[in-house]
Amino acid sequence: MEIEECHPLVMEAKNSCAEQGINPVIWGGFGIIGDAIYLSKIGRIPCITFAPGDIDVAHSLDEFVAVNELVSATKVIGSLIARWCG
Repeated sequence: MEIEECHPLVMEAKNSCAEQGINPVIWGGFGIIGDAIYLSKIGRIPCITFAPGDIDVAHSLDEFVAVNELVSATKVIGSLIARWCG
């Protein structure tokens, strides 16, 4: 799945992150498969992947997310939905 960094969805996500004081990490490539690839490639729906926490502990045996990061991420997602959907 690919999306341009200047795509309106990415820009709105960055704005939503900025509201919460979050500086999102943007990769040029990331070796995972998630549902977004199907939405993007088959459905032609623009997608991003966004999640709280440390990627180094994601999906590990001792995976965890700090509560404050979960709250902030929820606010970012809510803001992004409001921005994107009007």
